[in-house]
Amino acid sequence: MRDCLGRTHADRIDTEALLRRAEQASGAARSARLPRLRPRRWRGPALIAALMAVAVLATAWGVRYYMRETPGENVFVVSEGVATTATCKKPLVYEDARYGFGYTAGWSITWEIEIKQGDSGSFVSEAQCLLKHLHGITKVGDEMDGTFGPLTHDAVVAFQQRAGMDANGIVGPKTWSALRKASNPGR
Repeated sequence: MRDCLGRTHADRIDTEALLRRAEQASGAARSARLPRLRPRRWRGPALIAALMAVAVLATAWGVRYYMRETPGENVFVVSEGVATTATCKKPLVYEDARYGFGYTAGWSITWEIEIKQGDSGSFVSEAQCLLKHLHGITKVGDEMDGTFGPLTHDAVVAFQQRAGMDANGIVGPKTWSALRKASNPGR
């Protein structure tokens, strides 16, 4: 112990010599290697960061794989909380675990939320895109602004009349089902 407390650094014993003296005093067998005095604390966070990066890249690759533009293969699977790329040009077919195949423009995947004149947001954008680009109802107007105004109301009424539904101008579960209906999943 005195060797560890030398007055100068040169007088102090090094770790290996101290270990050998302790082994000799206790009668223990000689250690093959020295024990690590300080644990390497950077390995854990680095490993977690690497795994997170791999998970993000794998998710991005998976979404890109399912959203690829291959003729006859424009079906992708959506689960709760998964975002898709929003587009008002070409609605894509997706498979919902509860409702089966349906179309989406990528703004929302709801089949149940009720929207009406005065509402705004992604649900309205989804309805506007489906009305115009999937069902060819141009009354929606040129701008998909996500606001349920008079033009969108008139377009919903026209769609509901065409589909033989109660034309009340409100997009509810029955209207969403008719808007999204996809019997042939794009194949």
